[in-house]
Amino acid sequence: MRNIVVLIAIVIALAVVSFFILNNDLYQQGQTVDPKAAEEGAPEGVDTEPLAADSLAGVWQSVDDPKFIRTIYENGGYVDSYEGAPDSSINGPWVTFTADNAPTNVPFTLEAEALYLELDSGDDPLYFKVVSLTDIELVLIYLSRGNTLRFTRVVE
Repeated sequence: MRNIVVLIAIVIALAVVSFFILNNDLYQQGQTVDPKAAEEGAPEGVDTEPLAADSLAGVWQSVDDPKFIRTIYENGGYVDSYEGAPDSSINGPWVTFTADNAPTNVPFTLEAEALYLELDSGDDPLYFKVVSLTDIELVLIYLSRGNTLRFTRVVE
């Protein structure tokens, strides 16, 4: 029974990846942020280098809940999945921004020098402040609740 569940999860994952690859134009978005933010000096601990589309791209595993995986694609799409719950996957486009180039409906007060990430699954978009991004670690603050989410890059 477990093998069937794993097989179904793999098939779903491949279908989602294929969907994003085939629909690259649909999810293509400007994935850079205002470089002025990096020049003006950001608060300590905030990485203000402009984020290219591929800088967030990869498979990120939650430090606090290793069953939660966030896959961010270079083409501007993402998939959130939870091991053991293949039907609970969430996906859609993503974009990074600053206070100067924020989407029009952001319901939060934005800090001038901070970088932000929007994940849009079609319902209510999720907004995060990017606190740290390295080759192996991604740290986000979920703006709706204020909690910190820590991820490590999964090396494939």
